[in-house]
Amino acid sequence: MKRYLNLVIGLVAVCLCLGAATAQARMAVDLSKLAKAETVFTTTAPMNVDGWLNTIIVTPDAGDLMGTVNMAQGTLGTGAKLPSKAPSALAVIPKASKDAEPLLVFLLGGEGKVGDITKAYGVATISYTQDGIEKKALVAVAAGSKFAKVNNLEDLNANFAGTADSLAKWLGSFPSTTVGAIGSRLDALKLAGDSILEYGFATITEADRRPLDKDGNPQLLSWPTSKNLREEKI
Repeated sequence: MKRYLNLVIGLVAVCLCLGAATAQARMAVDLSKLAKAETVFTTTAPMNVDGWLNTIIVTPDAGDLMGTVNMAQGTLGTGAKLPSKAPSALAVIPKASKDAEPLLVFLLGGEGKVGDITKAYGVATISYTQDGIEKKALVAVAAGSKFAKVNNLEDLNANFAGTADSLAKWLGSFPSTTVGAIGSRLDALKLAGDSILEYGFATITEADRRPLDKDGNPQLLSWPTSKNLREEKI
C-alpha cells in the first residue's frame, strides 16, 4: 500500500511539473501577442504569477536609438541616437516608474524587436547620476537565454566576467552622467518592487478602488492575477 501511495504521489508531482512548464510556455506565447498593442506599457502586468517580471524591449541588442515611453498613453517611440550601440537589449517594466520616469532595464540575453515582451528577473542594479539627479538602472536576465542560469551579481561576475562593468561603462558614456556602485540582487528586488508601487500609487484614483463589502470592510485583491483594482483578468 505504501509503495502504491508513493507511486501515486510521484505521478502527481510529474503532472504538476509538466503542467507548470506548459503554462509557462503558454503564458510566454500569450504575452508576445501583447507586443502588437499600442498601449503595451499600460496594458501589461508588471509581474507574472510565478514571480518573474515582464519587460518590454525599447532598444534591441546592439541598437543605436534610445527607445522612449509615453507613460500617459502607454505607447512606445524612438528617441535620440545613443552614444554607442547598446551593450544589451534595453527595456522597461510595464506599469513601473522611478521618480516619474520609466525604469531603465539592461536585459541580458533579451532578443526581439521594440515592443516585444520578455520574462526576466533582476540580478543587480547600477547607480548613476545624470544632470545632477541620482538614478538607478536594473540589470535583469531574460528567461531561456544563456544568462538565465545567473542568480545574482556574484554569478554574473563568475560566469560572464566584465559584463556588469561594461554596462556601467556604457552608461557612463552619456553626457553629464557619472556612474556609482553596482548593487546586489537584493537591491534589484527592492528597485523593481519600489518602481511598481510608485507607478501604482501615482495612477490609482478613487474610481479604481473596490467598494467595501457588506460589513463596510475593504475587500482583498488576488494579486498578481489581477490586472488592476477592478480585478480584470490578465
